[in-house]
Amino acid sequence: MNTNPVNRHGSRRLMLPLVVAYPVLAISGAVWHRPSLSLAALLVLLTVIALPMLSAGKKRAWAAWLVGATIIVGAGLLGVGPILLSCVPVVINLALSWVFGRTLLAGRTPLIARLIASVESPARLEEPGIAPYARNLTRFWAGFMAAQAVLLAVLLGCAVPGGVLFDLGVTPPFAIPAAWAMGYAHAGAYVMIALTFAGEHLFRQFHLRHVSHPGLRELVMKVAVRWPMLVRGQGLDH
Repeated sequence: MNTNPVNRHGSRRLMLPLVVAYPVLAISGAVWHRPSLSLAALLVLLTVIALPMLSAGKKRAWAAWLVGATIIVGAGLLGVGPILLSCVPVVINLALSWVFGRTLLAGRTPLIARLIASVESPARLEEPGIAPYARNLTRFWAGFMAAQAVLLAVLLGCAVPGGVLFDLGVTPPFAIPAAWAMGYAHAGAYVMIALTFAGEHLFRQFHLRHVSHPGLRELVMKVAVRWPMLVRGQGLDH
């Protein structure tokens, strides 16, 4: 008998409200300088990350969630909750840059090549121009995510009020309105990724017009389903 309080069906219904709540709480906490809202945003983000494992009823997942929640509450009691929240977008982009970049090492299959092999077929990589394009696109995304991380670090470091330097009592070299910085960090950056993804899809249809391509919606759905496997490179790396 499954006694887990969050079943799989319930987790799917919870995911969207939680994803929407995170940027709302994060931006509100930064703009209004309310540490309690920043802590709530961190707890929501932790829950979003852990929800698939929590819904599976894994005891280790619940234990990890409790440990994470305890750390977040402790950070709030120490007064560093907003600073911790400001680091989240930077860490996410650095992590994504690393995920793409590490697959460019010798002996590994570039992440975009993995995507093509999984979404379409391994044979697609044998067609003219596909494999070099996949490697170059993987290199592009690694650089793009790293650049986003640097931009976010500057925005969140120099935001007034609510920026990292501001919260540490240090005068930033130049002041960036908190609403702009937090809006881009917790919403705009993800919109930029989506627009870049869609733009690359259009460019690829023109640049590699000698081959057929899946539709954008089909591509997004398949990538979302296969992303964990693609990141691990199951069956593709030597």
